[in-house]
Amino acid sequence: MVLPGQTAFSWSTAGAERRDVPRQPVAARSALAAEPPSEPPRGDPQGPPPHAPSSPPDAVAVRSLAPVALPPETELWDITHAAQFLKMSTSWVYKRVERGDLPCKRIHGWALRFVPAHLRAWAEEQGSRRRTRRTTTER
Repeated sequence: MVLPGQTAFSWSTAGAERRDVPRQPVAARSALAAEPPSEPPRGDPQGPPPHAPSSPPDAVAVRSLAPVALPPETELWDITHAAQFLKMSTSWVYKRVERGDLPCKRIHGWALRFVPAHLRAWAEEQGSRRRTRRTTTER
C-alpha cells in the first residue's frame, strides 16, 4: 500500500497491480474488448479427439548446431571466434585474458579483439611448452 507522499517501487508487490503486463489507456482497453476476433479459431472448436495424433507445428525455428566459419585472417577476431578457434568456452578466454595469458588487443579500453596470427602462435607455443614439460617430467 502506498501512502500519500510515498513512492511505489517496481519491485514492491504488496498491494500493487501486475507490472509484467504493459498498461494501455482505458479507452484502448475498452475498444479492444469491444472488437470481435479478427480470425476465426482454427480447427474443430471442441479440439481433436483424445486418441488422434497431434499435428507437427507449422514453422519451428531450429538453431543450427554447425560451427560458424571463422572470419578471414586479415580481420580481427572477437571473443566468440577466439573461443571457437581454441575450442574453449568464452568464459575461459575471458579468464585467460584477465590473467594476461592470451595475447589480445583492447579497443577503446574495453572491447577485446584477437589477431589471428598471434593467437595461432600462442596456441603453438602452448603445445610445444606442454610437450617439453611432459618429456622432462617423465624421466
